[in-house]
Amino acid sequence: MREHDDLSAARGSGKLLEAKKRLPHGFKLICFSGEAPQEAVSFSELLESIAKLEEYKLSIKDCFGFMQMWYRDILIFKATRDPNLLIFAEEYSAISKVAQTCGYNEINRILEAINTASARLDANVNFQLTLELLWLTIRECQK
Repeated sequence: MREHDDLSAARGSGKLLEAKKRLPHGFKLICFSGEAPQEAVSFSELLESIAKLEEYKLSIKDCFGFMQMWYRDILIFKATRDPNLLIFAEEYSAISKVAQTCGYNEINRILEAINTASARLDANVNFQLTLELLWLTIRECQK
């Protein structure tokens, strides 16, 4: 319970970096890596990381929120080239790398896929299938 309180406090007080540190390894690689997901993490490793979310009392919706912020940073950087506008400024090199390789349409597709995955989970679609579709969309867009 203490870790959940720490995570909520970190997010609530704006300590995003602290909250990010508590994400499982596989999700960090998917969310905050300049590499395409297939190079960064296998789907089985992603599923193991998702199982660890329960340890931290972190919901998949929280992870989706981090992913949306990550891709928001990529869009902002791609449009302005100003690192001062980034939420994840410490990830400048990875953001720059993804911004160079992904177009606006691909980043938009990823953000739409995150929203779709969230809606599917709300509608009780199979959890593993939903995340696999999201992962495949991210992989396809970051080629």
